[in-house]
Parts: sequence; structure tokens; C-alpha cells
Amino acid sequence: MEFFKNIQRSIYDPEFYRGLLVRPFSYSLKYFVLFCLLITLVATIYLSFSLLPKVNDFLENFSPTVLNYFPDDLEIVIEDGVASTNVPEPYFLEMPFGVPEDIEIRPDIHGYGIENLLVIDTRSDEATLEQFKSYNTIILLNRKTLMYYDENQVAIQPLAGITNFKLDKGVISSLLTKIVPYFRLVGPLFIIFVFGGYFAFVFVGRMFYLLFAALLIWIIAKVKKVNIGYSKSYQLGFHLLTASILYQIIFGLILDISNSSLLFIGLIIILAIINLRPVEVQTATPPVAQT
Repeated sequence: MEFFKNIQRSIYDPEFYRGLLVRPFSYSLKYFVLFCLLITLVATIYLSFSLLPKVNDFLENFSPTVLNYFPDDLEIVIEDGVASTNVPEPYFLEMPFGVPEDIEIRPDIHGYGIENLLVIDTRSDEATLEQFKSYNTIILLNRKTLMYYDENQVAIQPLAGITNFKLDKGVISSLLTKIVPYFRLVGPLFIIFVFGGYFAFVFVGRMFYLLFAALLIWIIAKVKKVNIGYSKSYQLGFHLLTASILYQIIFGLILDISNSSLLFIGLIIILAIINLRPVEVQTATPPVAQT
């Protein structure tokens, strides 16, 4: 198939690049679109086989994990903006899996670190920052306010306006029963998201990348006496990107070997140097004079 042969030629084939000098921009654009679709398909298949089992395991264990975490005897009620509970206070609900990595522990907000997800203390109408800090929690429920940790700050939300709210293990179980059937959509949505996101990353991202890389290609072409402009340099860039993108998916994604932008640029420069050659002008041999 010509497309797969062009992938090989785009890596090394000076004659192929000579032919590109007279081919239209659309020819190379079509090649690049098909190449990006192929790379995206490979990446999607790889990520689906490597990540989907982990996602499915998480979803399968999500419901029992939540139910096991929520205390059997805990009940929280908010009526007419006033919170109450049936457990001795203050009541501490510890973090289920430790402190999330994206939460920055600030000594001015938390004493020695975050230990609790929720603390219930309805003995006071509103909490002070000192009280919130002493409880080392992400959420603090008082009688009339809810304090919570929000982007390295403490936010206060009045409960006024909440007229009828109840939270216990039965409510959690009922909610999980409603949302668990939708988990079967996660797999297909994951594949669609990965395919669309990776294609945008490879195709759209490299189109912008070529705005700069085409200048390097144009300079190399001038040095090698290949008479082309910026537009043709941009077109050749669609093919010169081939090796860099292949390297990125094989070594960066599949083998998890880090790669840098300098290496990416270096591959483009090397391919431009070895592939771009001036068109040889054939001079006509003068006819031999008849004697």
C-alpha cells in the first residue's frame, strides 16, 4: 500500500523528497492526517489494554468500598438550615486513602497535617479558623455552617436554604444503586476520550509545532541549495515529523522512556539534512555537427 511505503520514504528517501517539491500541499496533508490517525489508533489500543483493566477494577470495587467506609450508625440531618447528628461529637471521619497529592498542607490552616475527611461538631453555630485548624480536616460541619478546604484556602458555606437533607448509609446505598449501572459506559467513553484526545495532541499539536520547525527546514534547505519557500518547508515538515512521532509513541508511550523536545527537533534536523537535496538540472548535449 502506498501509504505505508510513504511512511518508510518519509524517514529516508531523497528521491521521494525531490518528488514532494512538485506535489501539492494537499498530498502531504492527507498523508499526515492518515499517519496521525494510525498513530492514534495504536496509542488507543495500547492505553485501552493497559489502563482499562485498572479502571474496571476500580469501578467494580467502588460501591463496596464506599459502603464499607461509611459508618453504619452515622446519620446527618439538615432541616431549615440547622445541622444535627446522632453520634457523639465531635465526630471524626478519617481520610479513606490518605491525603490526596494535590492538596498542599499549610501550617497556617492545618496543625500537623490533614488526618480527617469530615469532622462533625454541631455544638457551635459557626467554627473559627483555629477550630478548623485543630481538627486537621478537609470538611467541618457545624450547626449552621460548612467549612471546607478549597484550593489552599478555607471556604465557609452557610446552611441556610437547605430545608430537608438526610445522609446515612441507606441513602448512600440507594445513590450507588442508581449510578452503578452507568459504569458500563465508562469503557466506551474512555476509548473515545483517549482516541480524540491523543489525535488532537498529535495532529493539532504538531501542526502548531511545525510553525517553528518549518523555519529550521527552510534554513537547512537554503544551506543545501534547495530552492523552496516557507509554505513548501511546512509541507515537507509533515513527512519529516514521521520519525519523531514514531519515536515518541514507541519509546515515550509504550516503553516509557523519557524524550525531550531537543531530541524531537534533532530528529527533524537530521532527516532534513539527509533527505533534502537540490534538483539536478539535466543539461542538453549539443548535437554533433554533421560533416
